[in-house]
Amino acid sequence: MYRLLMGLLVALLPTPALAWWEYGHETVAKIALAEVKPATRVRVRAMMRQGALLETPTCKIDTAERLAYWPDCIKGLRDRFSYA
Repeated sequence: MYRLLMGLLVALLPTPALAWWEYGHETVAKIALAEVKPATRVRVRAMMRQGALLETPTCKIDTAERLAYWPDCIKGLRDRFSYA
């Protein structure tokens, strides 16, 4: 009985969730963009048009979905974004 209880406790210990990744961020961005006020949507799209100024061709922000994932994408660009 002791082993069963200990095994159950170990199995239920919290572990870091890596559930977001691209798919999770993209899904939340789609929902958020659909739910915001039209004026907010216009401003978000205006910001996305400025994405080329970031000079991150491998991490574009041409859609709301890519914009939501951009902070994770730039982690691979260590030379420019070492703080990320």
